[in-house]
Amino acid sequence: MSQQVSNWTSSVHHKPRIVVVGAGYAGLGTALRLAHQVGSRASIDLVDGRSEHQLITRLHEVAAGRLAPAAAAVPLRLLLAGTSVQLHRAWVEGLDLERGQLTTSSGLMDYDMLVLALGSQTDFRDVSGASELTLPLRTLEDAFRLRERLATQLWRRPPTDPAASDWDATVLVVGGGYTGVELAAELGAGSTWAGALRVGLLEAGHRLLPGSDAWLGHQAATSLDRLDVQVFLDSPCLAVDDTGLDVPGGHMRADLVVWATGVQAPRLLADAGLRVNLTGRALVDRTLAAVGHPEVLVLGDAAAARDANGSELAPSAQVAVQEAARVADNIAAMLRGRAPQPFVPRLQGEALSLGARGGLARVGGLPLEDGPAVLVKRVAAARYLSRLGGPGLQVLQYARQHLWDWRPQPTPPRSGHDDEPWWEPDMQPAA
Repeated sequence: MSQQVSNWTSSVHHKPRIVVVGAGYAGLGTALRLAHQVGSRASIDLVDGRSEHQLITRLHEVAAGRLAPAAAAVPLRLLLAGTSVQLHRAWVEGLDLERGQLTTSSGLMDYDMLVLALGSQTDFRDVSGASELTLPLRTLEDAFRLRERLATQLWRRPPTDPAASDWDATVLVVGGGYTGVELAAELGAGSTWAGALRVGLLEAGHRLLPGSDAWLGHQAATSLDRLDVQVFLDSPCLAVDDTGLDVPGGHMRADLVVWATGVQAPRLLADAGLRVNLTGRALVDRTLAAVGHPEVLVLGDAAAARDANGSELAPSAQVAVQEAARVADNIAAMLRGRAPQPFVPRLQGEALSLGARGGLARVGGLPLEDGPAVLVKRVAAARYLSRLGGPGLQVLQYARQHLWDWRPQPTPPRSGHDDEPWWEPDMQPAA
């Protein structure tokens, strides 16, 4: 690696141009930290088609109507003001590794070092009808679209079943990971939609949160039951149609299906010639450099990074933030002719929200529920905003939410059909 660093630094005879693609947790963090460390010694360009940094971990609250859309996004120009980072509003359409050149929607961009933090996209897993008939939850636009569809279903939907109420709607969430569990909890009892929605959560595996602590999965199922969310385990979605979806036990009726089964990396990585794994994530070494391309750093959901034991790290905001710090430090070191250091993740725990007042967390091996868990998640969110823009940013986001809370709160009418089953007679929810 030291020889690669030497070759790279000696080949650049002008002010190095570092291009960061993606303004999510990984890309934005890299650009801001790098600007602080290298100052004017390098040109730093941040490329993203959006004008704001989206707080992906809060999208389920936006979708359920509890959080203002503006409170889940921070304007990039506000965050980049006073830094040396140049923002380019454009989408990346291609990558030429040999020429060191990006093709964007606004033209070509040359780079000396490239940071790819492209994020991920919804993996519909080739399920028939899923991409056409379901709603994903990956972006702020997705969350807003889902919220609008919920309102439309509840207030304008004509009855399609003579036995159904004009006001009832059934929502099925496919995927029992973090996104699916948090969204289902938001839509359950106690939400804005309480009494008007029937909510079901489908998981293909034997328990919820399959990639997390077993205690979290068990407690999540218990909490969802208290919120009147029906959990169906061992129920992979086989197909989606206009009336609902098919599972091994039969057909489940639904007015709305939300797809939260997982993610895959953008095809740009493989199309550019980078080595990728089965989910399209770029293979990287311990410093997060793309295999065979030391001038290309890949991080966040797009990278198949590994922990000290060699296990691939699951996509998460926590990992992305830590990777951003390591990549920025390594680029700054390479500009000084020093060797980059390996990325060593320090996972501090897990936390998820279960509605406005519920939550689960495990921090340092300590299990937490409800109030303490909610506090952990809120503190983590506040710390992140503080790192981005200081206390002033926390105040701004709080103000955005406070103004949202002043809006009139509609109360959906109750139907009186709460006991009517909405799954086929031969299917039973998880115990």
